[in-house]
Amino acid sequence: MTERPILYGAPMIRALKAGIKTQTRRARGLKELNSSPDSWEVMPSWRDGEWIFYTDPWTEAHGIECPYGKHGEVLWSRETFTVETNFNVGDYPPPFNDGRPVRLHDDPDYGQWWEQCHYRATDPMPDLVYENSGNEGDEPTCRWSPSIHMPKWASRFRHVITDVRLERILDITFDDAIAEGVFADFDPQDGHGFRCEARIMFFELWDSINKKRGLGVDVNPWVWKITFEECDHG
Repeated sequence: MTERPILYGAPMIRALKAGIKTQTRRARGLKELNSSPDSWEVMPSWRDGEWIFYTDPWTEAHGIECPYGKHGEVLWSRETFTVETNFNVGDYPPPFNDGRPVRLHDDPDYGQWWEQCHYRATDPMPDLVYENSGNEGDEPTCRWSPSIHMPKWASRFRHVITDVRLERILDITFDDAIAEGVFADFDPQDGHGFRCEARIMFFELWDSINKKRGLGVDVNPWVWKITFEECDHG
């Protein structure tokens, strides 16, 4: 089974942890389609995982596959983290017993030790000391690693893709905005106002990440809509 990494910011990690995020939208690999988004139509190809974007009438057409995978394949999450280890420190157990991964080592020269992550999105600042920045007066402190550097063993969320399609960002529905996890850090209200607010909050989140790349809501870019469900870590 093919498995691919995917990066999430802190709010979306909290939404995954709460079990309320089942969709994500990404514009990766759609540069040509978004060079003139109003010029194209899209349709699924006969090939699994492939879509076609074309002009109407069919004077130009291109096939494209989602870089995040297709139905049945797995996404594993990357997030900001730091690693705690008892290597060359002492014999004590990993700090967490909540199901997050632990990497075990058994070396003939150095013996046994473990590694386990603290996750910035949901954990308090750990009492770990690393080398300081090298600036005079700086105290040694915890050093967080960017999500792009997270190794696969440290990922705490794995999801199997159930659907992939192309759509424009303004096509998102109220229910899909909620499935994006925008209420992870809020106490949602009941009723129609809550549903409308979900789209507004999603558009604000999208622009905070993508507007500086020229893919803001104002240009209504094409995006991959990826739907998924949790799978076992196995």
